Amino acid sequence: PGAPGIVELDPPSDFFVVENRVTTTRSRSLRRLWVSSVAAGDKQRIVVSGRVPVGSSPVAVWRKLDNPALYFGHTLKQLLATRGIRVRGKVVAGPVPEGAQPFMLHQSETLDLVLKRVNKVSSNFVAEQLIKAMGAQVAGAPGSWAKGIRVVEDFLATEVGIRLGTFVMKNGSGLNDTNRFSAAQICKLLRHMWLRFPLAPEFLSSLGIAAKDGTLHYRMEGTDAAGRLRAKTGTLENVSALSGYVQAVAGERFVFAVMANDFPGRASPVVLALDALGAAIAGFGEAPDSALAQTAGPEEQLGPLADLKARMSIYEKLAEARDPRNVTFLRTALKTERDPALKAIIAEAVYRSSPNDSDGVRALVENFDSGAEVFGRLRQLARELASSTPVLGSLTAVAGEGDADALGRFVEVAALAKSDEGLLQELLEPLSEVARNAPDELIAALFSTPELTRESALDVLAKSLSASSEPDHPFPTAVKRSAGSVDPQIAEFARHLEQELLSRIVGEKSGDAAARDEPAGTEVEPGG
Repeated sequence: PGAPGIVELDPPSDFFVVENRVTTTRSRSLRRLWVSSVAAGDKQRIVVSGRVPVGSSPVAVWRKLDNPALYFGHTLKQLLATRGIRVRGKVVAGPVPEGAQPFMLHQSETLDLVLKRVNKVSSNFVAEQLIKAMGAQVAGAPGSWAKGIRVVEDFLATEVGIRLGTFVMKNGSGLNDTNRFSAAQICKLLRHMWLRFPLAPEFLSSLGIAAKDGTLHYRMEGTDAAGRLRAKTGTLENVSALSGYVQAVAGERFVFAVMANDFPGRASPVVLALDALGAAIAGFGEAPDSALAQTAGPEEQLGPLADLKARMSIYEKLAEARDPRNVTFLRTALKTERDPALKAIIAEAVYRSSPNDSDGVRALVENFDSGAEVFGRLRQLARELASSTPVLGSLTAVAGEGDADALGRFVEVAALAKSDEGLLQELLEPLSEVARNAPDELIAALFSTPELTRESALDVLAKSLSASSEPDHPFPTAVKRSAGSVDPQIAEFARHLEQELLSRIVGEKSGDAAARDEPAGTEVEPGG
């Protein structure tokens, strides 16, 4: 612990200037990494910062390049050198010399396969390349966003019938929030593509299939939408969308588009609501409440604690194997299980079998609940086994990486620790770690938490920060920084949070609970 982390590039290239600011920490600590990629003259600067526990598994991260041509030249030169081929001179960008002959020609995949990469797995990068390629095809090389957007605008206006001025398009992937389309316009475009026979089969096959593949692989499982709904997902912070086609059980075919913008709190309830809508459309012709029942899954049934204990040991062994090949079996078990506490245990096994898979994170967060039927029974198991609380370690790890939904549930658990001494002792160090790794995200989670729960969580957070051995814990500094936020609600909340947290820390350090009701006159740093 304390040594620099290891950062490697694949393939290696002297095009990059790497700044490694990663430090290793104790094996039981939490991981958090930030990777930035910015142009640095004729090079690319990669800055990697954060903390990784000693012995943790490697993490692969992809980042954009500002100058792909120079990257290719530098990388090719280095790859040739590693194979004993010396290349003289410096890699520079310039015009192709007259009379130069192509050394090799590389053909991309056909457009239908490229579209699958865009739509099934939601590749923003490929989408941006496609819009530039369209611009080059119609308006001439080199391709650009401006050229490509003009091609799309002309197509939407002249062929689809969506008038210019009624929508805004500034990029090819929708990765930022400047694009503006209505759900009705999306549906009009989808209907046009359905009727355009030469292109419709390839376009339809590029969309994710509910419960089968792509970004919908593990969504709407066990509902009428499974295998019947084909759609494209859309996700930004506090934004979730789903648009596509459904063939209902009665045979009717529908286009649909749903967009949820600027919703407060966690994303998972919104995603589940979109899935329920998709299932409802697919179930057209059935009883009205059928779709909701399908989305909710099998009716919950609490089993005996002894049975929960025995079955947990089976899934714990699978989780310890960390084998991605177990995910399919675990997913099947998760779909059919009726005991909510055991579902949380199975979901954790899914996550631990493939911890860098976002679907595993989603399964863990969606199946964890701080109520008596899930977390209450997990605490019972912990007391009976005299062990740490099942699932809590994985939830803490995900919360420590800044996941908003996991942090929301983690705050709820922290609040419960106020009246559970065993849980309090279990959380003292992890809560401080989460506050250190994801301070801004924790502030946002506290902001979204109901007041009574937040007050209890703050009591526990103050105990955790007071017990921290770190003299300059970053959380109070993050709170002070948030007090200057451009969002007036966040700024006001942060000022209130700063005062409340400081008074609690003073009380913890002085051992006088009454100090929480006294105005704070001096600033106290936790762990000093």
